[in-house]
Amino acid sequence: MDNVLTESQFKRIEKLATDAGRSVKQIMPHVLKHGLLELERVVKSVKHGIADAEKGAMVTHEQVIQELDAILAKYEKKAA
Repeated sequence: MDNVLTESQFKRIEKLATDAGRSVKQIMPHVLKHGLLELERVVKSVKHGIADAEKGAMVTHEQVIQELDAILAKYEKKAA
């Protein structure tokens, strides 16, 4: 696994470590843990979405817009 991080990624981690008052070595376990958790969440969500699509459990763009319009109208009434 040579050159796993780009120079830009490493600089971001260095800045994060500095901002947190830690060394890169200290911060890396946290970067990996939280990065993996987020990636696992995304993959699970995508797989769930694909399964729904395969079952035909989708809504149209128009349905989404109608629902959003209804939500916004409700909050506009409250604000008035």
